[in-house]
Amino acid sequence: MDALIEYILGKESIWQLIDDSPVYHLSMGHMFYEMGLVEDAIKEYERVVQINPGSARAHFNIAILYNEQGRLDEAVNEYDKVMQIKPSCALAHYNKAVTLSDMGCYQSAIREYRTTLSIDDQNYDAFNNMGTALWNVGLHEEAIEAYENAILIDPEQFEAHYNLGALLLELCRPADAARECRHAMAASPDSAVAHVLMGSIYMYVGRVRDAVSELKSAVWKSPGDPLAHYHLSLALTKSGSTKDARREYMRALACGYKG
Repeated sequence: MDALIEYILGKESIWQLIDDSPVYHLSMGHMFYEMGLVEDAIKEYERVVQINPGSARAHFNIAILYNEQGRLDEAVNEYDKVMQIKPSCALAHYNKAVTLSDMGCYQSAIREYRTTLSIDDQNYDAFNNMGTALWNVGLHEEAIEAYENAILIDPEQFEAHYNLGALLLELCRPADAARECRHAMAASPDSAVAHVLMGSIYMYVGRVRDAVSELKSAVWKSPGDPLAHYHLSLALTKSGSTKDARREYMRALACGYKG
């Protein structure tokens, strides 16, 4: 009898040791996440924090999962906890900046992007996304500089060339916009949005036939893109092809264009 009690108590002690192990709960959190059980994963990471409040990894993982669930305020709070533990964690600053941008808090996002870049000045995505945040608050020259810095880091990437081209068109600089758009198209030849942008540039300078050609390419590359059909309808209207223009507008509506 004494041996049985000793055996049971021993097993209980083992399970207590396991339950008190942050590594065990981190592993369980990863497993649940891979299985798509997000709430269970969060509970495991929260257990890690209970055992070890200084676990930056657990707070970071919770923040990522909150982001996936759309719980953006809570994600920001978790990123703040990571940064209290590891102030120089560039990825936490960057992810917080992206989350703040998703919330429309562009000024706060810009501060976090700048902090990210003070830690990692070769972060292409931070420069590119900061450019978009700066654009959203009307700081156009700073946005251009941010996009250009991203391009200096990686000239072969699509996003910064495309974003810079779109901004330059908005600033009535079609020649510069076309240059960046061509770079974007070279980086991603199958991109429909780049052809839409080039079509818009051609429309801006009055080259309607070229605009129609570019926008037809966009529709061919992405038949379900409502904006490609819509912009093609505008170009066809301008060219005098009203019947074709009406057809493309109806296709845009069928693809989800809201006007």
